[in-house]
Amino acid sequence: MNRELIHTLMKQVFEEVEKAISSGNAPFAAIVTDASYRVVARAHNQANTLACAIEHAEVLAIREACKNTRQKYLHGHKIFANAQSCAMCSVAIIKSGIAEVYFGCPPETSSNPNLYLCAVNEVADPKLKITGGLMADTFLDQVKRGRGA
Repeated sequence: MNRELIHTLMKQVFEEVEKAISSGNAPFAAIVTDASYRVVARAHNQANTLACAIEHAEVLAIREACKNTRQKYLHGHKIFANAQSCAMCSVAIIKSGIAEVYFGCPPETSSNPNLYLCAVNEVADPKLKITGGLMADTFLDQVKRGRGA
């Protein structure tokens, strides 16, 4: 694991979250890379902009990565997000074939269902490789600011 490169990618996630906030969306973003950490897609939450509740950052980033790579499955790819993914996004990550997830802060606890990546991973086969807590305080502050708290 290249710590410096991962930190650089997480800073890019931070910038993508800023786009979500400035466009009136929930403060979440994701970046998908290939196995060599080259960015193949980036996205931020657009549920408000697109008037559709499922337009979460991870789903949009996965869709864009599949389009850009012309692959149905993203085996060998990695996803970086500012917060631990909700149940919907977690299942999308698993279904897409992504095997590695990097995230910043803990999830908000207001989702329905109140189920998140680490819990979903407990019943996944094969298990995701998950690294959390990257820039956690920075992302937590950003999410709070983006939510107006």
